[in-house]
Amino acid sequence: MIRQLASPNSVIEPCTNLLNDPALTNAQRAEALLIRGRGFHRTKRLEQAAADYQAAAALAPDNVEIWMFWANIEVRRRDGRSYMEKVQRAAGIDPNNPRVLRAIGVMFENFGDRDKAMALYGKALAADPREPFALLFRSKIYQSERRYADAIADADALVALPRDAINRDGGYLDEEGDVRDFHAIALIHRGRLFQETRQNDRATQDFDAAIAEEHSAPALAAKAEFLLSQSDVSPEAIALLQEAAMREPGNASAQLSLGMAYTRSQQFELAFAAFDKAIAAKPDFASALMMRARMHRQFGRTDEAVADFIAAVEANPWALTESMVALRHAGYWTSAKDPDRLTPDLVDAIRACMIDTMCN
Repeated sequence: MIRQLASPNSVIEPCTNLLNDPALTNAQRAEALLIRGRGFHRTKRLEQAAADYQAAAALAPDNVEIWMFWANIEVRRRDGRSYMEKVQRAAGIDPNNPRVLRAIGVMFENFGDRDKAMALYGKALAADPREPFALLFRSKIYQSERRYADAIADADALVALPRDAINRDGGYLDEEGDVRDFHAIALIHRGRLFQETRQNDRATQDFDAAIAEEHSAPALAAKAEFLLSQSDVSPEAIALLQEAAMREPGNASAQLSLGMAYTRSQQFELAFAAFDKAIAAKPDFASALMMRARMHRQFGRTDEAVADFIAAVEANPWALTESMVALRHAGYWTSAKDPDRLTPDLVDAIRACMIDTMCN
């Protein structure tokens, strides 16, 4: 049976050919569908991946792996209910599976229940101390709680995993849906922990190691953001972000970071172009929409600024929550209650803010 290879595209055609064989057993057909589904999954063809996982699950309903990969599709499609259903189905098959325990932990973390999430990440790691996602997710919660010793201990354990263990699920799928080397992701995460704890030499070593290992947009951007934390304007940081955007022009996060670096150096035309590219790559990217709104304001394009601000709020509610501090500070929103939806009064407040260059 064909196994998933380093290149996700490489499995699609062989699996398709194999699936045309009428002599395949149900188990063989389910395996081929799973592998082809993962190929589609890792090349951002989510609907085709979901169709393959669904067909595989119909043939092998007790295969936990199928339900777990299918659940990840629902995360990408932002369908929390379907994600829960598939994780619960996997838990019904093997409740002690470390990947299932980790996935249930993610559910609780998304519900805001960190204590239950941490307990489940701990159970996953008790069952399999080399479960890489549980190590990463637990480390990030420790980080958010400023329990840096614990966060770094988990990050150290993650970085120390052998390559076949850390990349056993085919690598790490980032927020853009791109496949990354998990070891490089681990180095970036630990580097940020060192950065936050002002261990700058160790942070530099980890960011440089991540770049050496995988010359990717996330690695280049992480080093650039570290440099910008040391200096408001850094030609080296801008050069790294330019390289990241050139290597991966469709990477919305890299384009956003480049635009923000240009903004800090007051290169506003270049900043606007970078935000434009970020939104072209990811039209509902709230952070980029908010930044482009500010650039429109910088150039006196109030209507365009308001349109981008509203689009950001519609794309992600946090954009409104984050903006209320500025709207209140500038005096454009005086009600004691924060709005929970767009109203004419809120649109008026946004318009006033998008005229006032000091409203940030």
